[in-house]
Amino acid sequence: MRISSGQEIRCLLCTEGFCSEISNTEDNYCESCGATWRACAVIRGVLAGLGYPEGIDINEISTDLSRTGLGIGDDWKLARMLSQKFAYTNSFLQRFPIVDLLDPPNSCIEYFEFITCSDVLEHTAPPRKKPIAGLFQMLKPGGFAVISVPTKKDVVFHEYYPDLVGWCVVDGAVHWNDLHGNSFVDENPEFHGGEGSTLVFRQWSLNQLDEDLKNEGFSHLQFLPNLNFKYSKDDIELVIARKE
Repeated sequence: MRISSGQEIRCLLCTEGFCSEISNTEDNYCESCGATWRACAVIRGVLAGLGYPEGIDINEISTDLSRTGLGIGDDWKLARMLSQKFAYTNSFLQRFPIVDLLDPPNSCIEYFEFITCSDVLEHTAPPRKKPIAGLFQMLKPGGFAVISVPTKKDVVFHEYYPDLVGWCVVDGAVHWNDLHGNSFVDENPEFHGGEGSTLVFRQWSLNQLDEDLKNEGFSHLQFLPNLNFKYSKDDIELVIARKE
């Protein structure tokens, strides 16, 4: 699925509408069902990871409840579609069903064939590698995670709150402490929309994401550059990270 000017691309979620050029990944990408660009991209990543032929529509495949999946705070349209086709459950940090990547439930260890984790890893408090380890632990051998993080061209990795051990928001400012006992105030923190604590803790680079995934045990990374976001300064790179 390549987004290009003047090209009509049928929506991967509803198959009825056509996707349009947009200026933000959270804008309505499909003119019919209102699915976002990111939700459509994640669907494409799941189908690719499960081995379905490129270009196949999710509505064309048979329901297969032998394939277990977990969403980490997925868009409801995406979650509804995946739950119709697979033994998939969407999870949340603030409400049931709760799955904390920093401390995965024992019942989830090596349980899932696939996990979707789209634009989540920038919102997890340090240390940044702990949620990646949580993803790895919950996957069956041979399973995979579909991961995206916001990034910008030629950006370098930056941790906004290094060695953070505690934080709170007061009047829009982030008050935080590091493990050395130092206190700081960030008057201009970045928040993203969504449920729960959406403070941005880091700016990812693709090189750092690649390194961290491999260091936590993911042995095969498949980047899907044809799903890059083309119409703004931001890129969204989707990666299928497999646990061999």
